[in-house]
Amino acid sequence: MSTIYICIRRCLKRRLSLLACIFLVGFVSVGAQPGRVDYMDRLVFSLQMTSDRQASCSLPLLTLGGHDQLTVAFDYLDAQARRLTYSIVHLDDEGQPTTELFDNEYVRTTVDEPLFSHSEPSVYTSVAYQHYTLTLPNTDVQPLLSGNYRLTVTDITDDEPRSLLVACFGVVEPLAVVQVAASADTDIDRHDRHQQVSVQTRFYDTPIVNPQQEIRLTVLQNGRYDNAVRRPQPTSYDGRTLLWEHSRDLIFAGGSEYRRFEMLSPEYPGKHGERIWREGLFYHLALQPDEPCRNYIFDEDHNGASLIRTTSSPYPDTEADYSTVHFRLQTFVRPTGHFYLIGRWAQPAFASRYCLQPLPSGDGYELVLPMKMGYYEYQYAYLDDSQQAALAFAPDAEEIPIPPRGNTALMEGDFYQTTNDYTALLYYRPLGRRYWRLVGVGQTDFKP
Repeated sequence: MSTIYICIRRCLKRRLSLLACIFLVGFVSVGAQPGRVDYMDRLVFSLQMTSDRQASCSLPLLTLGGHDQLTVAFDYLDAQARRLTYSIVHLDDEGQPTTELFDNEYVRTTVDEPLFSHSEPSVYTSVAYQHYTLTLPNTDVQPLLSGNYRLTVTDITDDEPRSLLVACFGVVEPLAVVQVAASADTDIDRHDRHQQVSVQTRFYDTPIVNPQQEIRLTVLQNGRYDNAVRRPQPTSYDGRTLLWEHSRDLIFAGGSEYRRFEMLSPEYPGKHGERIWREGLFYHLALQPDEPCRNYIFDEDHNGASLIRTTSSPYPDTEADYSTVHFRLQTFVRPTGHFYLIGRWAQPAFASRYCLQPLPSGDGYELVLPMKMGYYEYQYAYLDDSQQAALAFAPDAEEIPIPPRGNTALMEGDFYQTTNDYTALLYYRPLGRRYWRLVGVGQTDFKP
């Protein structure tokens, strides 16, 4: 059996042991907002959601009635092509299904079970996989309302259909301007360890009668949902303009710049790589050991992004190979909780496949993970025992749990100089209406 598949089995085993604890403590509430992903099958890897709007916002968003498209692509590590269908469901601002709407009110479909539009087998790779691609909207499926949506991909190849993954995106109905700003001069410290966000929104033609009931705001740092701020109360409003200023709810830990590595060729280690080798047909890449970050070091990053690339082919979707990547965190700190890799690509957040294991030598932690060749940014986040016990993975495609807040300060530190991006999602539900509309999106890139 290949090293990559042994790694997958180990990840699955840790996931099952974790689930045994979950049934004792119950499930946390769901939170399926744009960019959230959950893998329901251990052979699903490298999911990417990109939209035409991402030049101005890093989240997967469509414009209601616009001409932009959302592309969903992922790999299934199996040589056999699968027969896949998909469906979308409208959600509220926190990811709960909008039960007040009928299906035909929020989505136009031409077939009962739309099939995934495109699949291709890998070519010239040591790890065989199928690459699947879907674009929305298309001739079969078209969202009709703004708001959050959950895309569920189902495998119907065998007698029993089974969910492979859940991916969430948003449809924006631009009724308001959303302006976001960030500062290191906060209400709790000044140019120290935090950054404070302010948001101003102005509706074009829609007066807001009761902002406490009609308006909901979500603010994200670098696309992270574990430390997202949901439903902060506005500090002032005048009918059409709402302001969140000097709000303690919108103070974020500064964090640090993301670590990164490149894996572009099976012939040589790229940036931050230490050595590369082959076992049988499969490649391995050992990264240079990481150490705790004690001082701020500027490194122009992309806040946890990833990019699939290979120097051996201009067609990385099907010709980029998988390698077994060996991470090592070198530290004598041995807390009772667990360390995880985090990044926009490491979805779902705090899944067992991203959990580091203590080294027998006691001088650090390691993680072995199958990854597709390309460029990756990552950080180390810590969960204590109580957070670990409450960590819940969705039992089916109907739920994506809200992850606990990860502590990056232990290994990465908190610095006011860190360049972060902040995104604000504005939701609106007039009194008497049946669903939450996504009516504005704003983003700023903080640089001191």
